[in-house]
Amino acid sequence: MLLVVLAIFHALLPQTVDSYFLHLTVATFLAMIMASSWDILARTGQVSVGQAGLFGIGAYAAALLYQKIHLHPILGMLAGATLSMIVAIGLGYLTLRLRGIYFSITTIAFAEALSVIWLMTPRVTGGAMGVSTPPLLAAIGNMAYYLIFRLSCPGPLRRLADRILKA
Repeated sequence: MLLVVLAIFHALLPQTVDSYFLHLTVATFLAMIMASSWDILARTGQVSVGQAGLFGIGAYAAALLYQKIHLHPILGMLAGATLSMIVAIGLGYLTLRLRGIYFSITTIAFAEALSVIWLMTPRVTGGAMGVSTPPLLAAIGNMAYYLIFRLSCPGPLRRLADRILKA
């Protein structure tokens, strides 16, 4: 019964609230995704805070590919995720042997170095203003973003995290 009520609530939410509240809901789902990635490493005894840098790599790659070469946004997101994954594998290879605070300091340094690079290259990244692109699903509106994030978390992410930890 509770699942039916939750399904109805999530189906009606985008049509009954304003776009600001929907934006906050999507931002909450994004934070849940970031928290899940942190949780996977934290359960292994490693505390990483470099996920924000990896998230930024993927986001900037997708936005810049769209702006500079007009690559379709979906392909840009896939390219950004692939680039972020390659950087994460390289960073993990170099840092996962570190233990305790040294691993955390290294991941903080990675994220901060990326932040400085992005701020100091305003012609490429837009500096503090960032990169602006048109909405991917403008014709459908904010409801599409809400539904995409609703389908991706928290249930499927929790199951994925549990599978990774049991492997």
